[in-house]
Amino acid sequence: MNHHFSRLGRSGRPGVLAVLPLLCAGFLGCSSRPTVDIELAPVRGTVTYKGEPLTSGIISFMPTAASGSGNVATGKIGSSGRFTLQVFKGVDGVPPGEYVVAIQSWAEPPGMTDDGGVIPGKSMIPERYGNAEESQLTATVVPGETNELTFALVD
Repeated sequence: MNHHFSRLGRSGRPGVLAVLPLLCAGFLGCSSRPTVDIELAPVRGTVTYKGEPLTSGIISFMPTAASGSGNVATGKIGSSGRFTLQVFKGVDGVPPGEYVVAIQSWAEPPGMTDDGGVIPGKSMIPERYGNAEESQLTATVVPGETNELTFALVD
């Protein structure tokens, strides 16, 4: 089942790929006010680390320049390692195309001190997976299909 929704504006390009997952982590989609018609295809799947389901985290799909879409999709990783992606809060689905993928899972999330300093977090997985430019994870979202994906993370 495809959905048609729209979106205001376009997301950033490669310079912000490393920080988009953090910016979107508070949302289950980076936009909730559609204005331009787009097609969405269902995307769900599983994330494992060392053969075991990753029990928490955020997965983000950032479109490649070739995909022509500016929509970033995010999803929470549940206790069984399962996720469902959304571009718009409350609406499952992702525009078809090519994506680079970032995955973050924190034992202790990063934070800020009262004086504006950064408190580094403690990742449950190798930190390279949290940066779409370094993760080496990619995905293709196919229109008209339910896209069931598995990401098997290793050290």
